[in-house]
Amino acid sequence: MHLPSNCANWVANGFCKSPNYSYSQKKANCAQSCGFCGTTSTASGSATTDCQDNQATCGYWASNGFCTNPFYSKALKTQYCANTCNLCSTTDSTTDSTTTTACVDNIKYCSSWAARGYCTNSFYTDTQRKQFCAKTCSLCT
Repeated sequence: MHLPSNCANWVANGFCKSPNYSYSQKKANCAQSCGFCGTTSTASGSATTDCQDNQATCGYWASNGFCTNPFYSKALKTQYCANTCNLCSTTDSTTDSTTTTACVDNIKYCSSWAARGYCTNSFYTDTQRKQFCAKTCSLCT
């Protein structure tokens, strides 16, 4: 279930990154908003992003650090405030290229999560572990 009217507020208040909610809860309630859904591609092999803001409050969010805060995923920023956060682009995926991203943890709870098995628990995918705790889980390439 995805409740966009609630998800925008929940995301702005840290729902997707909070250790107080399980992955299952986040996915069940706000999968798209939390960035758990796959990306789409056009027939030509290019991934595109609508260059528009989907929230009237993007200017306010940006002035409070939404666009620059690593706590929020790029997918989430693109979904809600692509224009305001300057995330509008078209990426050609027809060539074989490797994208290198910084090896960082995107949330502050990675050490405690790792101690509780986050990095090795098969319940979580490598994509999820990379999104939140790439450095702690030794998933950098």
